[in-house]
Amino acid sequence: MILNENKSGFFSFCDECNEYHIQFNNIFLTLTENKLERFKSYVKEIEPSDSLIQENECVNGKNIILPLLHPYMVILIDNEELEMLKKLILLDEDGKDFISYKDFPFEINNN
Repeated sequence: MILNENKSGFFSFCDECNEYHIQFNNIFLTLTENKLERFKSYVKEIEPSDSLIQENECVNGKNIILPLLHPYMVILIDNEELEMLKKLILLDEDGKDFISYKDFPFEINNN
């Protein structure tokens, strides 16, 4: 059952396996309810203005770390991707996501 979706992916719950699935760009996560709550807490606490890793030519603008259980692997995202991930998994009280002009890939021009 799809709980939410946006231009970057979807957030769903599987009744058969009793797990949550997050497909975000080219990332796919499968989380139990407990792990989902921990992941949500981590995502909520990320302050996009605080760089989590030093910028260098290898990072290429993506300086926010999403941890994985694998010891040699992390997911790097930028501020825009962080906001889209938050909109995807941190549902409002009605359980529905909202969309704004910032979600579209073009600039608003007042002319």
